[in-house]
Amino acid sequence: QYVDTYNTRVAQNLTDRINAIGDVTLDKEEMIRSIRNSYDALNDAQKAKISASTLQVLQKAEAKVLSLKNEKAAREEQALKAQKAQQQQKASAAAAAQQEAANAKKYTPAKVKLKSAKKVGAKKVKLTWKKVKGCSGYEIYVSNKKGAGYKKVANVKKWKKVSCIVKKGIKKKKTSYFKVRAYRKAAGKTYYGAFSNVKKVRMK
Repeated sequence: QYVDTYNTRVAQNLTDRINAIGDVTLDKEEMIRSIRNSYDALNDAQKAKISASTLQVLQKAEAKVLSLKNEKAAREEQALKAQKAQQQQKASAAAAAQQEAANAKKYTPAKVKLKSAKKVGAKKVKLTWKKVKGCSGYEIYVSNKKGAGYKKVANVKKWKKVSCIVKKGIKKKKTSYFKVRAYRKAAGKTYYGAFSNVKKVRMK
């Protein structure tokens, strides 16, 4: 009689612990593991006094903990993959930027020296500049103001050519300002040199 009463008390104590589990979270993992260890330590007579429904509560709690751990691991793995992808993206961007800087240094042509701008017609001006070695060509710009408003009016596509007759953008009885820059096509891009000095011509 004493043994049976003791077994009942032990079983009831564990039943109360199982029923107190409540909503399962990962914070309760250690508690649920402790309850499982306590159940496994019971003898057969004590286990027999715990109902199947109570044992099912423990089993569902264990399954829920496992599910939550798997979900957490999946999230952490996904976050790690995203972090690695971001790091690789940054590394690729840095390498691309470094390569672009190297290309710009290698392919950007020198600044053009504009030697002269002479009127050769009512609305024509001949520009002459110093050849820039290694460029692909030259762009000609003109404006009616020295410091602003420049528009491209010609594109000389031969680097060895060092003069151009400008017809566009020139107005009678106005002063026209001219500047030139070299460009080079390389590595799938166009690299531009600095603009030349400015020359002006007063049109009659």
